[in-house]
Amino acid sequence: MSLSVPLCWLIALQLVLIILRTLRRAHCVAPLSFHPESRCLEDWWSHRPAEKAACWVHAYFFLLAFLFLHSFSFHFLLFIIFKSVYSCSI
Repeated sequence: MSLSVPLCWLIALQLVLIILRTLRRAHCVAPLSFHPESRCLEDWWSHRPAEKAACWVHAYFFLLAFLFLHSFSFHFLLFIIFKSVYSCSI
């Protein structure tokens, strides 16, 4: 069990990095700050379907692995992800 906890956090970090990298590619996340006034996430969502699908499929498998290894921290990870996406898309 003690081996699965660090592995679980590595998977969580990878998932967050995938989402942030994808948002940065969409010019939604600047290197050090969010741009709440921009609508770039919505533009990216409608104009780049292949990149969107690849990102979310990748993220989905990391989420499944994370849930399988450590279900207690899963809710905390979802909170971080939704908070970062919501901050960008306002």
